[in-house]
Amino acid sequence: MISIRDETPRDQNDIRCLVRHAFSCDDEAELIDSLRADHDLELSLVALDNGDIIGHIAFSTMTVSGDGQDIRALALAPVAVSPTRQREGIGSALIKQGLAKAVSAGAEMVFVLGDPDYYNRFGFTRENAKPFACVYAGPYFQACLLGKAMNLPNEGKAVYAPGFAGLGG
Repeated sequence: MISIRDETPRDQNDIRCLVRHAFSCDDEAELIDSLRADHDLELSLVALDNGDIIGHIAFSTMTVSGDGQDIRALALAPVAVSPTRQREGIGSALIKQGLAKAVSAGAEMVFVLGDPDYYNRFGFTRENAKPFACVYAGPYFQACLLGKAMNLPNEGKAVYAPGFAGLGG
C-alpha cells in the first residue's frame, strides 16, 4: 500500500538519490538541496511503499504579484517517481495531495513548468499563467488557482526562489 507523508530530516539522502535516479542527472536534486538550504522549500512530500521512498514532490516559495497586490503562490518542482514505479499514479497522487496541502497552507496559486497535457488534469493552464511576467514564461509555464475564487490580474510578475537560477531560464 502506498502512503504519502511530509518529508523528515532522515529522508533527505533517500530523496536526493531518488531524484537523481528519476532525472538521470544532479540538477533537480541540487535544486531541492538549494531550496532546503535557503528555507524556500515550503512543502516536501514523499510517497512510500513498505517504508521505501518511491516518490517525492517539492513546492517552494515564490514572489508573485498582480495588479499591485501580493499573491500567495508556490512553485511545484520537481516531482519525481522511481523509474521502476512510474505510470502507476504515484506522481498524480503526490500532486493531488500536494495541492491540497498548498490550499491548507494558504496558497492562492501554484505555478509549474511542465507538459500541459499532463498538468492540465490537475487544473494547471497556460491561461492562468499568462498575465504573469516570468523568466520562465513560455509554452510550459502554467498555473493552477486554488481554494477561493480569484480573478486573474491584468498583469503581474512571478519570481521563482533563487535556487532555480542554477537551472537557467
